[in-house]
Amino acid sequence: MSMRDTIKEKQKAIKIAKAVSEHYDMSLLQVFHKTRKRQITIKRQLVFYLCRKHTILSFGGISAVFENYMQGKVYDHATVIHSCRVIQNIMDTDKNFRKEVEFLELEVQKVVIIFNKSPLTPQKKELLELRIKIIKSCRTSMDTLTLKNELKLVL
Repeated sequence: MSMRDTIKEKQKAIKIAKAVSEHYDMSLLQVFHKTRKRQITIKRQLVFYLCRKHTILSFGGISAVFENYMQGKVYDHATVIHSCRVIQNIMDTDKNFRKEVEFLELEVQKVVIIFNKSPLTPQKKELLELRIKIIKSCRTSMDTLTLKNELKLVL
């Protein structure tokens, strides 16, 4: 991976973190505050999880991207690994949390598409917006299987 690609991936990771923080009405400094309160740590873990899933950065690379926001707290690759595992475990056991993460992933995909300047045809944009609407409407009223079936119809 070239230096230019690395810089692009780091910028993409920061965009992902901003999307998560905006979704929860928080600043990046709040997300990366060194507190251990569950309501904050879960957001930070979500950022690490989504960055791992949507960038090609290593675990150590992801932790290095956010050094400026960590206010003296140092996160290493093991923290990112742990965060990814925690999010996956919660998603496996909590349907509502899984729906929340799926919704966030759509928001992140939108950010990544815009960031990559990929050609977003009107059809792709319409499909993306429709997927977001379906997930928003399903967050509380539908089970995961129904949600997946609805999304398959749209894709």
